[in-house]
Amino acid sequence: MRGLRMSRFLFPVLAFALVVAPNPARGATVKKLIETGWDQPFTQDWRANQAFMEQRPFSGFVLGAVCHPDPTQSLQVANAFQAGAWNAAWFQSSFDDLSAIHSKRLTDNFLIIGANPGNVDWFDDAGWADIVQHWRLAANMARRGGLKGLLFDPEPYVQPFQAFTYGRQAGKAAHSFAAYTAQARLRGREVMAAIAAEYPTLTLFTYFMNSQPAGNLANPGTSLETEEYGLYPAFIDGWLDAAPPAVTMVDGCESAFMSASEKDYTWWRGEITDAGRNLAAPENRAKYGAHVQVSFGIFLDCYRNTAPPWYIPAAPGKTRAETLRDNVAIALRLADQYVWVYGEKNRWWPTAVTKVAAEDWNTAVPNCEDALRQALTRARKP
Repeated sequence: MRGLRMSRFLFPVLAFALVVAPNPARGATVKKLIETGWDQPFTQDWRANQAFMEQRPFSGFVLGAVCHPDPTQSLQVANAFQAGAWNAAWFQSSFDDLSAIHSKRLTDNFLIIGANPGNVDWFDDAGWADIVQHWRLAANMARRGGLKGLLFDPEPYVQPFQAFTYGRQAGKAAHSFAAYTAQARLRGREVMAAIAAEYPTLTLFTYFMNSQPAGNLANPGTSLETEEYGLYPAFIDGWLDAAPPAVTMVDGCESAFMSASEKDYTWWRGEITDAGRNLAAPENRAKYGAHVQVSFGIFLDCYRNTAPPWYIPAAPGKTRAETLRDNVAIALRLADQYVWVYGEKNRWWPTAVTKVAAEDWNTAVPNCEDALRQALTRARKP
């Protein structure tokens, strides 16, 4: 697995907000938990451990696909933002794994694709033709493998630069922020056209969409030109430009990791439905409302850790697991469909990742598995 995932900023000062009910037009009303984290399996891991994985309280999970084009090279679909054409035959073993799996329990699974290594400039037509081809291959794999869709992780983990930060672009001396914005929107259109052609009913889950820059822009003195993800809203506009009616996009709102009350989750819901929508181009705001679902991320390590910064204490008179249950129940109620559960230090299923502890999450946070099931029961009650 790749490097440490963290939200880029701590929770902003909350303003009073009325509870906003989920919008049924944004998606199904059946609430679901999706698992992801450092114990992320590859296709071969799911095939080997299917029965064990189906016992967990999730409707699906995020998985990776890896291939070896030659004995010296390892290539993951997650590292899509790079030049060089990919051969679908390289991933045949991943297709074979997915074709061999038939799960009635794990129905909403997502193939991860990311913005790394990010070494192709937005004005590089040849390089972007390769990136679009990588997305197309991933969408084809997801459809043929019976997956719900793709999970996009926009966070940079490796050099040379952050793909969505204008100040880190190789051609910034030659091209203005406005020019890069237009180019990012073009690339978003190209990506969406490619994946929709392969999988026209795909769900494009993200760890975050416009909730990230919208949350940062709540702080005075910031603008998209200097924001870490300043080019991301334009890329999303490109998605909206080209998205057919049946494509669903999910803003996973990673920034909600430290949320611990209904007020917190309500504030973040507004960042997606209102502030995030306003970052879309005016001509795309109606499409944003029709295509984008509200989701929230739960950072399990906050209930395991014993001190800040990533620490949520037990509520008065309750255990850490009971506090987790209550917060997940709120998140599920205010989400349109999905809440994703992210963990780093422990595991839900077997993994070869050495930085993940041997003990499972139910040992690290006693009764957390029952807590998640109870939260689902609460959220699914009429």
